[in-house]
Amino acid sequence: METETLKQTSLADRIALVTGASRGIGRAIAVKLAKQGAFTYINYAKNEKAARETLEIIEEVGGKGALLQFDVKNADAAKDANNRHSKRKGELGYTR
Repeated sequence: METETLKQTSLADRIALVTGASRGIGRAIAVKLAKQGAFTYINYAKNEKAARETLEIIEEVGGKGALLQFDVKNADAAKDANNRHSKRKGELGYTR
């Protein structure tokens, strides 16, 4: 059986927003995107400590990112967060 490997894609100059990035699968995705060069927003609803831990991991592997707190269930909060982000960094490239 032939094994396929995922091609490493450079995401330099791209911006990612990963919802639920403070732990679990969201954290793993955020770290992976940051390793590939994307500036990665770490979204969290309540657990800022865990979100900061994700940011620390990203920085330890040479990535860059920032925290972006809002509850994805609240459409107005999500729109506001997107507006805040756009003023700082530009258009989002990837989201989870």
